Amino acid sequence: LVGSEMCIRDSPYFLALKAQALLRTNDTAQARTVCEDAIAIIDKNGERWPEPLAYCILGDILASPAINDKSGAEAAYRRSAERARHDRAIVWQAQAELGILRIHVANGDQALAHSSRQNLEQSRSELERSASSGHSRTIAKLIAELNRND
Repeated sequence: LVGSEMCIRDSPYFLALKAQALLRTNDTAQARTVCEDAIAIIDKNGERWPEPLAYCILGDILASPAINDKSGAEAAYRRSAERARHDRAIVWQAQAELGILRIHVANGDQALAHSSRQNLEQSRSELERSASSGHSRTIAKLIAELNRND
């Protein structure tokens, strides 16, 4: 059982979730380290399915007030969205696109914000066509949240 616990604890998916939890407790430096460890494991072992999540969380970390690296955050969100699109992981793609959209809105770049919003709406449409109503509702909530903040 100890070996199994080690395997789970050191998985990139678990590390990405741990980084997200650390970010929520404002331990930004540790969150970044753990998230970068997750990405290093993904790069080393080639197990790509948790990559969109890890890069989206890295984007959240870089966009946080403690770091405020908007260009780095946007690059991480774009990497997340591209991989999610490749894997047809539409919810992760939508979350990455929402991160990109938030950066464009914060920067006051209306043209890029409009383009990002269209990408997010397209993800929602794809989910509705695939009959993933639960995921479609998740994206609808993300869009509603964004509309309240506009």
